[in-house]
Amino acid sequence: MFLLDGHTRHTLDPAIGYLRVSTKEQGRSGLGLDAQRAAIESFASREGILVNVGYTEVETGKGSDALDRRPQLAEALRAATRTKVPVLVSKLDSPQLLI
Repeated sequence: MFLLDGHTRHTLDPAIGYLRVSTKEQGRSGLGLDAQRAAIESFASREGILVNVGYTEVETGKGSDALDRRPQLAEALRAATRTKVPVLVSKLDSPQLLI
């Protein structure tokens, strides 16, 4: 049982996590991915959300075809649409979590 915003909740809301770093070096080090994972897990815990599946990608976010080069993001969005749950994305270069 969880107490969120003054309301008692008995279950966690499901969500999908998406992690991305821009360079292979960042992907190998795990530092960027670990920080994103921690931010998403912290947010999910505070908000009563269970991240039951996650997608990880090492790919630049630049360019007009950036979305085409991100198959894991495309799969995360398809899964979210199919299961009607949000995708949680941590944007560490600014203090926000995108849902």
